[in-house]
Amino acid sequence: MSKSLNVPIKIMLAPNSTPAEGRNIGARNSNGNFLAFLDADCIPPPHWLEKLLESIKRKFFKKNNETLVIGAVGATLLPYDHEQLINRFFHMIMQTLLGSGRSAQYYPFKKPTLVKSLPAGNFLCEKDLFERLGGFSSELRFCEDADLHYRIRKTGYHSLYVPGAEVFHLKKFCTLGKVARHIFSYGYGRALASKQKKYLMSPAYLLALIVFLLVIIKIPLLLMKILNIIPSHDLPSIIFSSINLISNLVILTYIFSVITETLILVFSRKEPKLIFYGPVLYVLVHASFIAGFLACWLNNFLPRR
Repeated sequence: MSKSLNVPIKIMLAPNSTPAEGRNIGARNSNGNFLAFLDADCIPPPHWLEKLLESIKRKFFKKNNETLVIGAVGATLLPYDHEQLINRFFHMIMQTLLGSGRSAQYYPFKKPTLVKSLPAGNFLCEKDLFERLGGFSSELRFCEDADLHYRIRKTGYHSLYVPGAEVFHLKKFCTLGKVARHIFSYGYGRALASKQKKYLMSPAYLLALIVFLLVIIKIPLLLMKILNIIPSHDLPSIIFSSINLISNLVILTYIFSVITETLILVFSRKEPKLIFYGPVLYVLVHASFIAGFLACWLNNFLPRR
C-alpha cells in the first residue's frame, strides 16, 4: 500500500488497548487534514481513498430540498470469500431488512445515502472534526463506530454512504457455530455499550426482547393447554387468552417475515439452497443476538464468585 499510495507508512503499537484506543493512537500520530480508517483484515478496491476524499470534499449533500453538511463518508464491508456457502448466505441475510435493518455495517447502498453510522473499518472524516469530538470513546470495546457517528450527528454533521467505496473483509463465518458466536458477542457488546452510553440503546432492541419474551411465554401456555390447565375464573381466563392470542400473532408474523425474506433472496440471488439455510440463519442470528444481549444485562444480577 505504501508504494501504491506513494506515502510513508508508520506502524504504531497499542498493546492491551481497545480497538477504539488503537485508532485514536493512529489518529494522534497522523498528518494531514483527513483521517481514513481501514481495518487490518480489509482489502480496499482501486481508487478507494480517492473516492472517499472526493465525496467528503464536496462538503454538502442535498436531501428533500435541504442542504446538509457531511462530516464522514464510508461504506460497508463485503465478504471476500464468496465460495464458502454459509459465509455467503450469512452476508446475504444480513443485508436484508430482517437481518440487520439494512445497516451500513452490512448493506451496500446503490446510491449516496445518509446513514446513522458507518463501519469503523471503512470510513473517512475530517481530522479537525474527529479531534473536536475527542475521537473514539476508548472505553468502548464494541460499537465505538455507532457512538462516534451519534456524536457527529449531534454536532449538526451527517454520515454519508459512498457506493463504490466498499472494502473486502477477509473474516469468514464458515460454520453455523461461528455465526452464532459472532452474533452472540455482538449482542453482548451492544448491551455493554448501551450500559456505558445510554443513547446507544435502540428501540429495535427493546422490540426484539419483547418478541423474544412473548415466544418464551408461549411455551408454558402451550403446556397448560396440552395438560388442560386453563384458569376457570373470568379475569385470569381473559388474560390467559389475550396473552396467548398476542404471542400467536407475533410468532406467525415472524414466521411469515422469515419465509418471505428467504423466498425473495432465493429468487433474486438465484440461490435455491437458501430455502433451507435462510430460515436457519435468520433464527440463529436473532436468537444469538438476543441471548448475548440478555447475558450482558443479566450479568449484573448473577452472584459473583
